[in-house]
Amino acid sequence: MDTAIRTMIPEIHPGIHYVSNSSMGVVSGGGPYRALPPRDYFLLYGFNKLHSERGMPNVMTYESMKQMLPESALWPQNSQWGLHDYTLEGAQGAASFNRIIEKGFGPADNAKKFTELAQWINYNGYPGYV
Repeated sequence: MDTAIRTMIPEIHPGIHYVSNSSMGVVSGGGPYRALPPRDYFLLYGFNKLHSERGMPNVMTYESMKQMLPESALWPQNSQWGLHDYTLEGAQGAASFNRIIEKGFGPADNAKKFTELAQWINYNGYPGYV
């Protein structure tokens, strides 16, 4: 498919640059997708070109979470959170996000407190990976 698109683009739209892979070639990518201290995003590979794949879990507000999960799955964090991309292991590594919350604010003991604290972590981390 990539070969066909590379052939068609110059014919259909001359001068348009086609990037066939969001993490290789003229761009850099491949994460990390987990929460890091903001300073660390500037020290990682890919700083010398557009890094199209980087960021941390984006935790929704408590109001949205209540609409997404049944009451029984709101707290503690569980596999249903993972179904909605907040996996404690794997690429998202949400456990690192939890550690940053605990280090900065202490442990959260319910979903409402967790989502409120998470907004601060997301806000603080945003400039690091933009």
